[in-house]
Amino acid sequence: MDVKKDPVRAQAKVAGDIKYIGNPCSVCSGVHRYTKNGGCVRCNIKHTMAWAKRNPVKTDAINARTRVKNAERRRMAVWVCNKMPTPTRVRPNSCEICAGVNKNGKVLSLDHCHKSNIFRGWLCNKCNTGLGKLGDSVHSLERALAYLRLAYGN
Repeated sequence: MDVKKDPVRAQAKVAGDIKYIGNPCSVCSGVHRYTKNGGCVRCNIKHTMAWAKRNPVKTDAINARTRVKNAERRRMAVWVCNKMPTPTRVRPNSCEICAGVNKNGKVLSLDHCHKSNIFRGWLCNKCNTGLGKLGDSVHSLERALAYLRLAYGN
């Protein structure tokens, strides 16, 4: 349908509200861009949200898979952007300090020296932030160890 023949679409075009000029949506007669299924974007969002409400178990499974996949992609993008070191060994299933596994399905963090940018290992979030709070210093860690030994009488 031509914009000249449809006053509503012509008015939308003048107002700058139209992004796609073509056949109107078969469901809502909207003039927004189309998706693969033939409806407009707004109708597709409504359809997807309705399906998600009817299928909560499937929706949760899809969201969990997407979160894991996207977390790994974001992590790799951050490594590239921040010029992080390339790991020299494969990521293990558990932390290299406490042998614990990150909770909530989080993957282990890449630990590296901030001065030399050399890869050190794979750590859980607690161990990684603990080392960072101690300044990534052997001296600070030895002082913390001496403090604990004194407190517990070892």
